[in-house]
Amino acid sequence: MRERHRGAGPAAIAENASARNEASSPLGVEVSEPMIGQDTFTVRCTFDERVVATGTRQRITKISMCTVEGDWIVREEAFFYSAPGAPGPGTVTALTPL
Repeated sequence: MRERHRGAGPAAIAENASARNEASSPLGVEVSEPMIGQDTFTVRCTFDERVVATGTRQRITKISMCTVEGDWIVREEAFFYSAPGAPGPGTVTALTPL
């Protein structure tokens, strides 16, 4: 069984974003209100960051669809998007299990 962790809000999200891509420096994060279902919720996070190598600023949006059991998030499906032509990964849709 995997170890479980509890986050600490926007600061934890920004820390995770930084760990996701060490080549960029986080400048900020915007977090939407969650859309809540019976045993799921969805939240949108937009990360503002600077690419260290070029100094270029970029915004990447992550949509997380989470499944909850009890007080725990047991699954996260994450979809990433950056504007076409923006530096970084381009338009990306990725599915990553928690």
